[in-house]
Amino acid sequence: MKEKRVKNNRLDRKSSSIFSESIGYLWGLLMGLLLMDKSISIAIYCWLFIIAAFSYATHNRNLIWQNDGTLWRDVVKKSSDKARGHNNLGTALENEKMDEAIKEYKIAIGLKPDFSEAHNNLGKAYYEQGGLLDEIIKEYKVALRLNPNYPDAHSNLGNAYYAQGRKDEAVHEYNIALKLKPNFAGAYINLGVAYKDMGLLNEAIQEYKKALRLRPDLALVYHSFGNVYYLQGHLHEAIEQYKTVLKINPNMVAAYNNLGVTYETLGQMDNAIQQYKKALELKPDYSDARKNLDSLYQKMGVKEDGRGK
Repeated sequence: MKEKRVKNNRLDRKSSSIFSESIGYLWGLLMGLLLMDKSISIAIYCWLFIIAAFSYATHNRNLIWQNDGTLWRDVVKKSSDKARGHNNLGTALENEKMDEAIKEYKIAIGLKPDFSEAHNNLGKAYYEQGGLLDEIIKEYKVALRLNPNYPDAHSNLGNAYYAQGRKDEAVHEYNIALKLKPNFAGAYINLGVAYKDMGLLNEAIQEYKKALRLRPDLALVYHSFGNVYYLQGHLHEAIEQYKTVLKINPNMVAAYNNLGVTYETLGQMDNAIQQYKKALELKPDYSDARKNLDSLYQKMGVKEDGRGK
């Protein structure tokens, strides 16, 4: 079964709200007073000037704070010698401009070589780009040398070890991360995945249950349960888990694919085809679903359009 893993969680930064509605209300109130009593006109004009200036500043601030990227670009522009700003700009850029994010992390490290968070983030960016695992591990180890009690870096190092097939070392790192951060749902999931791949299915289920207690809304936990139930031969239970995944996240293509595999194992070929096709509708280049669908059509002796050869 195709397994998904958790990348390190990041805290979303939300800029403070600017109460422009209150400003508009005050403006209207002062204009009303001006019409009612001419004797206070000078004071009113002063207040109007102050409010207009504040409104202009607020408007400009909102333009700068449209998103984290524009906010941290502004911070870096004003304080280019501050490592924190470059690191946070890198984090804001990761989803769309990974090359620029890496550049910012490197600048942060150049300004502050002992900045453990920047080393961790650089390793994570390399990992998401599919970089060399040895280089990725090097950055995580630097982060941990600087801050041995950094749970995210331990979890990320575990992911890198897992990718190298070093599952025992990965399990060790996940356990350290969880000792440091007992509410780390992602580490519980990844530990469960490692246990599953080691054939320790009951241990995997226990880790998934811990993750579920922390994040009952996390689709990936149910997906992981489904994979273990499939391996245990509990196919109907696996189907229910995959269906729960898709209620929470209708765009998780791996769940459609694995649901198709489970239906196929039960001999429900039409249902299997339907799920593979849904996966391919969402991601036309999804090779697992394509291979599974083609293989099933071949077994059934039909063409891709469902007609006989």
